[in-house]
Amino acid sequence: MDLYVTGALLDSQRSLVASEFYSAVLQPLVQDDEKLSHLVSTCNEIDRKGYFYPVLVQQLIFLGEKVAVGAARERVHEEVSKFIAWLHARSVRFDKDDTVPLFFRGNFISVGIVLVAKWEKAAAGDATVFANSGVRYANDGFENVYVSGDTEYSQLISD
Repeated sequence: MDLYVTGALLDSQRSLVASEFYSAVLQPLVQDDEKLSHLVSTCNEIDRKGYFYPVLVQQLIFLGEKVAVGAARERVHEEVSKFIAWLHARSVRFDKDDTVPLFFRGNFISVGIVLVAKWEKAAAGDATVFANSGVRYANDGFENVYVSGDTEYSQLISD
């Protein structure tokens, strides 16, 4: 993850060292390590969907706060792996594919995602259906609910 984030930060800053980082550091590492290559590719696909920083990194921060008090390392590693696999599956699924649920519930991580249609569609219809999904997640004990979609949702959230 550190390698992926480093590359993303260098790219976002249009840094002159980004190409050097990719050619001298990242590419040799992923060529020699299939597991690392898969993880970097997975992070990239999750990020393209917009879930990397606001969902994955946020959940890892929350998890870090929980496990600082001593949760079993193997159980945490297993759950993080399952969470990343779920988030990746959500990221690469085809539209209208409902085989990957909009929620993940584990012992340390419980997340629900509310998908909102384009704002024009939501505003033209009844936006309460989206809010009700978030309320349902909260009532079901999910610790975190994320609103995701194609547009800015500050108006929907405040409504």
